[in-house]
Amino acid sequence: MERDKFLATLLCCPNLPPLRVPEELRYEELELPLHPHLTISKARFPYGNERLDAKLCFAYEGRMFAVFDPARGFFDGAGRRFIPRDSNAEKAACSFLDQLGLK
Repeated sequence: MERDKFLATLLCCPNLPPLRVPEELRYEELELPLHPHLTISKARFPYGNERLDAKLCFAYEGRMFAVFDPARGFFDGAGRRFIPRDSNAEKAACSFLDQLGLK
């Protein structure tokens, strides 16, 4: 539906100010826990150098977001709800990996 697509695009914009919408666009904002996912793989570089490559993502109800993804969350049109990302928890996970020496 076009209105859900519009609302999803709007709600996922970074730095969105507080929003008031008409009744037909009403939605619930629901904060859910994030589940960090760290993927480690072998990366090959020119000249035979090998290193480990780490990729951190965060899952919210199975929807994956990369660390630098600018989306604020995702909109579930069927459930009329917006699931925002937890930026503080994501920053804490990144800081923890930094403390461990992971770059």
